[in-house]
Amino acid sequence: MSRLSHRGILLAAGALALAGCDGDDDARFCLGDPAAIVSIAEGNRWNYRIREFDSTHTLKATRAQRVAIVGDTVIDSETWYRIDTDGDRDFAWTLRDDGLWVWYEFAYPTNNPPFRMAKFPAVIGDFWVIEQNGPDYAVTVVDTAAVVSVPAGVFWTHHYRMTNETGDLVRDIYYAPGLGRVYEVTASTQPNPHTHVTELTDFSSPNC
Repeated sequence: MSRLSHRGILLAAGALALAGCDGDDDARFCLGDPAAIVSIAEGNRWNYRIREFDSTHTLKATRAQRVAIVGDTVIDSETWYRIDTDGDRDFAWTLRDDGLWVWYEFAYPTNNPPFRMAKFPAVIGDFWVIEQNGPDYAVTVVDTAAVVSVPAGVFWTHHYRMTNETGDLVRDIYYAPGLGRVYEVTASTQPNPHTHVTELTDFSSPNC
């Protein structure tokens, strides 16, 4: 991943023109509020390609994934947006002043509280720990001007690295402000060394 000057970042952000927002070949790629790390609105949908590689970097499998915002609800005066991932509706998102928060067991509350997934605004070196009923994850902001190329286009992103406490799983996640996750590489040594590469292929929104 490369870094750009502020002028280059603006040019890259301004060049995000893709065909196919709600089927309109002439539509500009739809970005939300750049002051938010994710575009949140009911009906927003992100389509991804996920590829799995083994330890020799041989491609083992490819599949598609859809992430969609399917509704919202208010809990303790805070709006949570229900997320459907290929039919799984057990978690939700909300935006707070310090970034994107996730509640994985939203549909079936347990002792797992909401946690901050992506700090925003952020600076390189920001660090926090996600504590859940399982291995804790340390999260570090690696970059705030990483340029990523995926099937959906070229994006200026914030790069976050999540590492579990046993060190056998590392997730490098790239969020484009005003849009959301565009790229992710998850490397695990369990049960055998393998890597999942997730790339945004398309985004649609009723606000396009």
